[in-house]
Amino acid sequence: MAYLDDLLGQGEQVVFEAHQHWFLLVARILTEMVLLVLLVATVILSRQAFPDLTPNVQMIGLLLASVVGVIAIASAVLDFLHWRHDRYLVTDRRVMQLKGVFNKSVLDSSL
Repeated sequence: MAYLDDLLGQGEQVVFEAHQHWFLLVARILTEMVLLVLLVATVILSRQAFPDLTPNVQMIGLLLASVVGVIAIASAVLDFLHWRHDRYLVTDRRVMQLKGVFNKSVLDSSL
């Protein structure tokens, strides 16, 4: 809240604070997880469809799938952080949009 306190003018008070709806966050994370499940299913089905592949090729496929899985999980964590830190504020003088986790930006409009 210290960052917000620096943005507010003298005597300015926050009247209302909101985030984007959590459905948006869930939709993004579910999309990433569905794509991850499809990737894992593709790797499993490719092992069954091409049983004559060498174990090295199969291990490379599993390795790539696990790397993509780690990236998908990191992306879900980043989605949550962005959702948590993007805020919309209404003060007694203006409307503000705060965005960013590390590199913050502020848009405001006077009332």
